[in-house]
Amino acid sequence: MFKVQSIALTAALYGLLRAQTAFAAGCSPSYASNSNYEDGDWVSATTTTTTDIVYGASCTTGSTNCVNGYVTTGGVTTTATHNFQCVVPAFCSQAGFAPGIEYGKTAWAMMSATCSGTADAPQIAIPASWSEDGCPEQFSAGSDYDEDSLVHVKKSAYNMVYRCNKFPTSDWCSMAGYEPGSSQYWEQAWTELGSCTGTMSPTDSPSNVVLDDVGGCPDEFAASADYEEGDEVSNKGLVYQCKGWPQSQHCSQAGYTPGEEVGGVENWIHAWTVVGHCSGTIGPTSAPSHVQLTDMGGCPESWSAKSVEELYEEGDKVESNGLVFACKAWPFSGHCSQAGYEPLFNPATPDAWKDAWSLVGYCNGSIGPTAAPNFDVLATVGACPQEWVSGDQSAYAPDDKVSVTVSQLPLRKVVYKCKSWPSSNHCGQHAPNVFGGDLGWSLDGSCTGTTGPTSSPSFDSLGFISNPSGCPPEFSTGSSDYEAGDLVSTTVSLSPLRKVVYECRAWPNVGYCNQVGGSMDPGKTYGYLGWTLRGACEGTLAPTPAPQVYAGACTYIACTTASSCTPGAAAANTISGSTACSCGTGVTASSSCKQQTCVNTQINTYSSSATYVVGSISRRGTQKYVCRVAGWCNNSGYAPETTQYWTQAWSKSDTCPP
Repeated sequence: MFKVQSIALTAALYGLLRAQTAFAAGCSPSYASNSNYEDGDWVSATTTTTTDIVYGASCTTGSTNCVNGYVTTGGVTTTATHNFQCVVPAFCSQAGFAPGIEYGKTAWAMMSATCSGTADAPQIAIPASWSEDGCPEQFSAGSDYDEDSLVHVKKSAYNMVYRCNKFPTSDWCSMAGYEPGSSQYWEQAWTELGSCTGTMSPTDSPSNVVLDDVGGCPDEFAASADYEEGDEVSNKGLVYQCKGWPQSQHCSQAGYTPGEEVGGVENWIHAWTVVGHCSGTIGPTSAPSHVQLTDMGGCPESWSAKSVEELYEEGDKVESNGLVFACKAWPFSGHCSQAGYEPLFNPATPDAWKDAWSLVGYCNGSIGPTAAPNFDVLATVGACPQEWVSGDQSAYAPDDKVSVTVSQLPLRKVVYKCKSWPSSNHCGQHAPNVFGGDLGWSLDGSCTGTTGPTSSPSFDSLGFISNPSGCPPEFSTGSSDYEAGDLVSTTVSLSPLRKVVYECRAWPNVGYCNQVGGSMDPGKTYGYLGWTLRGACEGTLAPTPAPQVYAGACTYIACTTASSCTPGAAAANTISGSTACSCGTGVTASSSCKQQTCVNTQINTYSSSATYVVGSISRRGTQKYVCRVAGWCNNSGYAPETTQYWTQAWSKSDTCPP
């Protein structure tokens, strides 16, 4: 939409500007649908317009302008010829944009009220010359153009010079649809520099004198090799360097061989840079040394496949070919134990190991035996809680503790604590001591023995509710119509019987009260989002009087409009808003008449099975609500005062009379 408006605005501006410079009276050559038009071209076109027919007062058949018993005006057809000028050349030659038709205004500006005869050729103003002498080569569709390439395009009376824009839009300079000066999107690829005449002076023959002599040639380019940023190759005596990312992604692709064309197009220039010329080969270097690597002493064990209990973790070290590698931090550490990521030795995936391991030094011999591990440095937390067991997202809550056995002889255990929400969602999914365990657990210390039994829970610190006295109905997972302020009770022990009371919170939290059957229930992990703990309770609530159904007269005036009625018919009733049949002056056909009828309509309590339209009114008790969006009003998820979204469908109105 923006593009069309912009083009239309361009056309309007061109029209205002060029209307001031229209040439002498007379018609330009007629528009031809199969011609190619350029910016500023003039044509003439004939347009035909017919005014609307307007029916007036009644009349006698046969009298002047009397049609079907009514005096008519309009219906006059006028034909005229106008001059038009092309202002958006991308559309001027396209079918559907001819001057004078509906979309012609997008491409053509009307330059005269009417014209007649033959016009003299217009005086076309030639744009200012560009900064150089002569014209560069003429633009040729399908040629390969790079950033800063210069071309000229022949116009009707002059040549215009264009320069290819910088990367990355320079890739479009060679593409169809971006031809300079004429295509719809040419300005995204090219910059207009000015007019030109003649030709540019020839340049000296190219030579390698300005190229650096880089000495011996690096390896020849190989189509099957994997090249990265900075890699150098040779081809036919020239040295090329792989460009930086993202262009480096092309260095290993077919069709980007440095210095070679594919189908007459030099794709390689997008991936490689010429850095010099070479001869011979690069001399052998001395044997590699580890002077710059850290001496790690004895060698750790070589990489080997591990069981689930022995997976490599962050910081673990292995040896490969005399070099020492350290497992990277999470999440990369997840690859350290996977086949295909062994340091240095996997021809199928030669560089995959770099995603998992870091080279940290060299080694010699083996690492001497260490003393048996002990837990002296790991603070004890006392008795051991229960062992971890698998579960869902609600299995463990924040700060829950579990123990994990790390050795059987002697028996040693450590304690982990479940992290705060939302990390606690992972506590039931991943054991604390396996890959992924650190998502939900943190190490808390060592432990011995078992946690002793605690005394029975007490409600001493949780006061009994005073209003109401007694326990409200038990929370029901089968209910979905809890409202703000509703009270429920939940049983926390059967022997002795103990219950607590929760109150449904006000909007917007009230929506969570009806997300039943899971972690949103009162007393569960996220129950606090919808429920507030009020206290303990005993017994049952005293019965309340049966609810009194509203017996008042709660109505509103609902109006409907009929699209046809009998001319002259009176209003259907005397209720405010009802109207007589209205047909307009001189109209007798009932299908052209309208009539509004209003009736007093009973306002019923909201029901998701009812059909509501915009303006419909429902109620909850004596409070009225007006429907704003019909589709949502019929959805129980938008019922008035029940969810956080209800105001998107309903507006609160006044109240019913008592």
